[in-house]
Amino acid sequence: MLRSLLATGLALLIASPALADAVTYKGTLGKSEIVVELSSPIEAPYAALVGRYAYTRKGIDIPLDLVSAAPGELTLTEQRPCTEDICGPAFEAGTFPEELRGAVWALASSDDGATISGTWQDGDAAPIALTLERVGSRPVDLYEPVTVDQLLMLPSGLYDGTEDLSIDNAPYDFLKTQTKLTEGEEVLWGDVAFRYVIDPRTKFPFPRVTDLGGADLSAVNTRLASHHALISASALECASHVYFGMGWISGMDPSVPSLGDYDQENIEVTYLSPTLTWVESGSTWCGGAYPNNHIDYTTIDAKTGRNLDFSRIFKGSKAGEYAWEPGQTLLDFVQAAYAANTQADHSMDADCGMTDLINSNLGIYFANNDTVVFTLQGLPHAIMACGTDLYSAPITELRDLLTPEAAEYFPVLAN
Repeated sequence: MLRSLLATGLALLIASPALADAVTYKGTLGKSEIVVELSSPIEAPYAALVGRYAYTRKGIDIPLDLVSAAPGELTLTEQRPCTEDICGPAFEAGTFPEELRGAVWALASSDDGATISGTWQDGDAAPIALTLERVGSRPVDLYEPVTVDQLLMLPSGLYDGTEDLSIDNAPYDFLKTQTKLTEGEEVLWGDVAFRYVIDPRTKFPFPRVTDLGGADLSAVNTRLASHHALISASALECASHVYFGMGWISGMDPSVPSLGDYDQENIEVTYLSPTLTWVESGSTWCGGAYPNNHIDYTTIDAKTGRNLDFSRIFKGSKAGEYAWEPGQTLLDFVQAAYAANTQADHSMDADCGMTDLINSNLGIYFANNDTVVFTLQGLPHAIMACGTDLYSAPITELRDLLTPEAAEYFPVLAN
């Protein structure tokens, strides 16, 4: 019966476009709060409609597959979690295992998709009421064959720090990552302060600024909340790999979805003033040939919430198209300082080609007591072992390398 419904329903619809408006709804399934995203709106569904939903208390995406559709009406099935004996052979054969088709969603809307009502029914159990309201939409690129994991793509500006996660640019992920946070103790550093907060679903701590010498905190904390949510979304995406439609990973236990070790991520604030620096380090794995072993340094302008432009700090540097480009004077200084640094381990300098790495992968972060740390960043997996801090010094000892504007970000320079 279900297979015949699938064939009949899909034959009636027009082909899916390359660019579609995915629509987000929030509401309740029984007494549980949920958030839902469909690749096209219920009032004008496309043939290749796919969807996903999550219980907000868990945040893990569950795929939704189309059974039939007409303007204002949808019938969907949700997928059950994979088991090795079901999904292993299906994955090898490139087919979808029918055993995974779970509860049926019967949805209808009479107000152009502003609200949706319907039922959720698992087998012969009594149907459960389902109510939704439309909260936003976003453009998504879809390609044949359309699959639900194509909805996982988020705006590139979220990753490079040029925009923040919001109800406008990614309504589904924004709503899914809004949850009550567990607050840690406030950390006081002179006239600035911060605390770590934890999303209990993803478990890693991430900072929020609580005092910046009386300055407005909205921009910096919006950026911090956005980045926190972005990492949480990645962790929850890992957990969703228990579902075939979300990119099932062999060996994942459906009873204990893995967060890909994002819950072990180490986040540390190293400096706070009108600038803020934090470091993210860990080893995460969500499929693929290698784990993501990483040490990432992020420094933002606490007044704007955007990445700090190091050309405002160091003379001769410039903001490149993709990354900051240090000036030759600064590169020469770091090369000489590293060569003379007797505390550094120079045993791998020749094998790593340290001179070339400093020129191509120089990074900077700031540490407590107004310290500048020159390091290596963005190293590929094959040479991660070459990563090291190169040299550090109080910023007051580096005045010849600094712009006059640097004092706006480091108050100690104004003294």
